Amino acid sequence: MKVVQRKKFHFDRVAFKGMSVALVGLFLVHSSKAIDPDVLPRFVAVMAFLSVCLLVGAVMAVRRKIVIDVSILRNTVSVFWLLGVVFSCASIFVAINRSEALFAGLRSAAFFVVFITLVWMMFRKAGRVNAVAAALAVLGLVLGLVGVIQLVRAVSVRGWTVHATYLVKGWAGHRNFLAQTLLVTLPFAAWGMVAARGVKRLVMAAAIIISMSLIVVLMVRSVWVAAVVAMVATGILGIIAMRKRGDIGSRGVARVAWSIGGVVIGGGLIVLAMLGSSGRAALGTRIRTLANPASGSAGGRLFIWRQTIRMVRDHPYLGVGGGNWRLVFPKYAGNRQMMRNIWKSPRRPHNDYLWILAENGPAGLLAYLAMIGTLLWWTAAETLHSRDTASVSRGLALFFAETAYVVFSAFSFPRERIGLSVVMALVFAMTVALHLSSRPGAGELGRNGVSTLVIIALVVVSAAGVIGWVRLRSETYVKSAYRDIKLGQYRQAVAELDHAVSPLYTVDRSGFPVRLYRAVAREALGREDEARHDLERACRESPYNVMALDRLALSFARLGNAGQAMLLWQKALRIHPGYQPAVHGLAVYAHEQHHP
Repeated sequence: MKVVQRKKFHFDRVAFKGMSVALVGLFLVHSSKAIDPDVLPRFVAVMAFLSVCLLVGAVMAVRRKIVIDVSILRNTVSVFWLLGVVFSCASIFVAINRSEALFAGLRSAAFFVVFITLVWMMFRKAGRVNAVAAALAVLGLVLGLVGVIQLVRAVSVRGWTVHATYLVKGWAGHRNFLAQTLLVTLPFAAWGMVAARGVKRLVMAAAIIISMSLIVVLMVRSVWVAAVVAMVATGILGIIAMRKRGDIGSRGVARVAWSIGGVVIGGGLIVLAMLGSSGRAALGTRIRTLANPASGSAGGRLFIWRQTIRMVRDHPYLGVGGGNWRLVFPKYAGNRQMMRNIWKSPRRPHNDYLWILAENGPAGLLAYLAMIGTLLWWTAAETLHSRDTASVSRGLALFFAETAYVVFSAFSFPRERIGLSVVMALVFAMTVALHLSSRPGAGELGRNGVSTLVIIALVVVSAAGVIGWVRLRSETYVKSAYRDIKLGQYRQAVAELDHAVSPLYTVDRSGFPVRLYRAVAREALGREDEARHDLERACRESPYNVMALDRLALSFARLGNAGQAMLLWQKALRIHPGYQPAVHGLAVYAHEQHHP
């Protein structure tokens, strides 16, 4: 009788398919608002992903009586992450705009729940960890294909220029974040080349080629720097791991180095050939800017960083409050406050570490750095103690992604972007699950512990869902009202803004007071008293907005209270010296004082 052997799979098929569909579905939902991506708050997408995770976890708990290991909640990463959530929530009490601080605190709590849920699902399930890694590689391939299609269209219209690359967004909303997502998913495709077989290996190879090419062509300098640093750090770790296992000697190290160098040089030559003369010229110009950190947009970032440090000095303990950086920054920016125009002041300092420090204080930043440092330490330790090549390559993939994230966080704001944040939550959860799975003898929470955790998660999800929906609804109304104001349809604008105004949504995505929009429409309709009430609230909700101060000053001037108007114009000029409407208002007031 012939014995039929069960076929072995390198991936947990069910988990692989589920995670692939969930990830790609998440990005499809996000891209459904591609016409105006800012209308979709990041929180809504986070809640959609979290709901799927919690539903799967609840079904698993009921059907299989799964209990949560106590070490999942007590491990170092979870403790520091939870401390970060606590400091984020504590900053609500010092924020000038508590609505934004509340939103930021709930967002932090939601990501913590996502992280715990993901660790729970992957704990002691190596197949699921591998499935997530494979899903990330597939996600990189899908994003890369979309990016290539957009790049071809952009080049056909504008030619090979840096400006053409800004038309490439994939499903990430911006080419910078597309390049960052490709960089952190790239190592998992490399791991797939080792762990997979047959057609899957070809799919992984395609993901590597496409991702590497786009990372070069998109000309995102922070991603280039992160790629180099991550490649060097991961290469050193890989060599140490292989030599420790006795898999490679000095000659083997040289062969690996020459192989990697050959792939990089060969791929670079292919990319240069595809770019053509104009593309190579644009690429060369972009590379030369790395030697001059004060050139172009980098000069503006250096200015913002310096002013953010001043903000930190003035708020050294709990910071200015979550989500409040964009509201406080005009106080420190002076004449460069608006950067482009009055409607487009900076929304973040283009540096996640400075952002956390300014909004949540030194304790919040230390908690974040301790969490990241622990993850890197655990990843390196797990890699060095791995017993097979596939496990070593998986550890190196995690280490590469985490290192790259650490580097480009110093030049950008990846923690704000929903797609990249979810990808990194998966990476962090994979690291923690692998580390805890190798530690025997951990206790269990039991059913009471599971029930408590589920209740907390449901409370966070419910609160975040309600607030997320309110903000989504309000922002949609504000967008429509802004268009109506430009068209002179003031009655319709007021009706829409009546629906938009909410204690949970006081400023729009740019930090502009929502009540200021309604005040403009009400002034046009002659409803002066109602407009003044809106302006007073707008100045409390965004006290350094010079347009709100100027309009409130004009309202008091029309009322005959020139003294109050003068005080408001003087305050506006202290925030933004040379602001012309305030200068004009003071000049008119001075003229009337001398010529009554």
